[in-house]
Amino acid sequence: EHRIRSIPRNVSFENVVEGYYSKVIEIQNCGTLSSQIVLLNTDSTIFETRILKDSAGFDVSHSPSNFEVSEPPQPVKLAAGMSLKIQVAVQIPQGMPPTETILTVSLLDTGNTLEIPVTATPPLPAVQISGDVDFGRVVADGRMHSALLRVHNTGTQGTSFRIIPLSAMGNSSEKVELELRPMEGFLAAAGKNGSSCEVLVGISSNGLSY
Repeated sequence: EHRIRSIPRNVSFENVVEGYYSKVIEIQNCGTLSSQIVLLNTDSTIFETRILKDSAGFDVSHSPSNFEVSEPPQPVKLAAGMSLKIQVAVQIPQGMPPTETILTVSLLDTGNTLEIPVTATPPLPAVQISGDVDFGRVVADGRMHSALLRVHNTGTQGTSFRIIPLSAMGNSSEKVELELRPMEGFLAAAGKNGSSCEVLVGISSNGLSY
């Protein structure tokens, strides 16, 4: 049986800023027969791959400018139970958005391929609101009733936020106007001071009808 697997199954570069990053994955022959595999070149201009010297006799350089795969890719014979290591590198330009590619290892004996997802994600904000605002039963006594909700940034990048009431978007059928304070602000990255904010939600009982 010819069978290979990747450890890990995917490669993820998270919270990367401008610069050069690399990780190593292992391709293991988990079948019962010796197999020939080839690392196919990726068409990405961001990601680069190479079989490491200590696992398959290939020379390797950690310099981004020399980090290239031979043309055409050369097959490697891998005995049953053995493995080789592949270095996956990414050169992040300034302001790069989240990007991805597929690293493909071809099993020449069967024609099958092993596809390994590779992603690179810069620091990103992730704004969440905790809890619901439930005023319960409100008597139409003309008073302002209020409750609090909390806005959190659980991401790794600070961000500004703004609350836009449905009434301001022209698609609300509600007759009661809400008072929101603050309606905008800045949330620091998760784990830092200022990563959350309390928002006061007020409702006047004047517009209530039963």
